[in-house]
Amino acid sequence: MNRTMRIFFVLAFSAAALSAQTDDSWRSQGILYLDHSPSAKLHDLPVSAVKMQAGFWADRMRVNAERSVPTMLQELEDHGIVNNFRRLSGRSTQATHQGPVYTDSDLYKWIEAAAFVLQSGDRPQLRATLLATIDRLIDDILAAQEPSGYLNTYYQGDKAALRFTEMHRSHELYCLGHLLQAAIAYYR
Repeated sequence: MNRTMRIFFVLAFSAAALSAQTDDSWRSQGILYLDHSPSAKLHDLPVSAVKMQAGFWADRMRVNAERSVPTMLQELEDHGIVNNFRRLSGRSTQATHQGPVYTDSDLYKWIEAAAFVLQSGDRPQLRATLLATIDRLIDDILAAQEPSGYLNTYYQGDKAALRFTEMHRSHELYCLGHLLQAAIAYYR
């Protein structure tokens, strides 16, 4: 890893550690915490505080939760994106990485979307299904992660020598960003 990348990671993780709170009060904050911003005119709400009644947006949220989210996961499965993680841990016989360099982010974005569905309504059966599915996917992701902590299915295995060599187009930080967003959404 080059010097610039090391500095970036040290600063990013140091900032995260310094800003970590010891209680769970942040879970009830909105997606962007602006309470101390001198420029913010409006303040956000947590996703769980928003309740859509009958009508256009309630219908869209229902379709998203019941149809779009499950269909998108099936697409990720059908196109080998989930198996990109499973093949690295021996859980899949898929021989090569499927899809473009950034496909890991698609699974992370799905987890984030499913986490927002979990925060946005009380659907016990859907909740149980989504939690079980997300936990299974997290197991697949963790099994693919290298002991060093590195995780990017495109650059693991035969392409390991290419890591951090083309930061302007490798999508390594892009995928990491979506992994972090998914983790935060799921934790909330």
